[in-house]
Amino acid sequence: LGAAYYGLSSRRGSGVAAAHSFCMCPGGQIVASVNVPGLLCTNGMSNSRHSSPFANAAIVTTLGPRELGPGPFAGVAYRERLERSFFEAGGGDWRAPAQRVPDFLNGQPSAEVGRSSYKMGCIPGRIDQLLPDEIRAPLQQALRRFDRQIAGFAGREAVLVGIETRSSGALRISRSEDARLAEGWSNLWPVGEGAGYAGGIMSAAIDGVRTAHALLERGRD
Repeated sequence: LGAAYYGLSSRRGSGVAAAHSFCMCPGGQIVASVNVPGLLCTNGMSNSRHSSPFANAAIVTTLGPRELGPGPFAGVAYRERLERSFFEAGGGDWRAPAQRVPDFLNGQPSAEVGRSSYKMGCIPGRIDQLLPDEIRAPLQQALRRFDRQIAGFAGREAVLVGIETRSSGALRISRSEDARLAEGWSNLWPVGEGAGYAGGIMSAAIDGVRTAHALLERGRD
C-alpha cells in the first residue's frame, strides 16, 4: 500500500494526551451514524469520485480506564453521555452542533458556521464546552500543531462538527495472545473495531488477517 495523503499526530506532553488525524476523506461528507433515539454520532465518508466540495477528517484522542472510571461498561456510559449532550445541543432533531476552529481554540461562540456536508444540518454550538477537558485539551493542542504543519488547517474555514465517538469499541473483549480466542470460549474470535482491537478500516482488516492466520494455525494442530 502506498502512503496516505497525509498523517498528522500530536504527541502526549505536559499532561495532555496524544491526538491524531483519522480517516481523511477528500471530497467527502459527514454522515449520521447512530441507531439510538436521543443520541448523536457522526462519521465521515467519501464516494469513489471524491466529488464533494468538502473534505472531512476526525481528530481523535484516546481515553482509558483512568478517564472513564471502573467497570466493564464505563466506556459505553461515557460515550452515551457525550452523544446525548451533543444531540440536545443540536436541537434534538439530529442536527449537529458546529464551531469554527479558531473559536474552539479561543473559547468563544461562533456566530455562524457556514455550509457543511452534513445533510441533517448544523447549528452553532459550544463544542469547547460540550467536551470535557480530557478531550478538549488534546484536540486544542493538536489543532494548533497541525496548523503549523499545514497552514490553514485550523483557519477560519475549518469547522468542527460533532461528535464522532465510535472509531473503536468502547469496551474490549478479552482474548488470548496466541490463539486470539475470547477468554472462556473455544470458538469465538473477537476481531476489529467492535471488539476493541482496531480503530479504522485498515487496522481492523489487519487484525482480521492476523486472527485468520491464528485460526489456520489452530486447524493445523
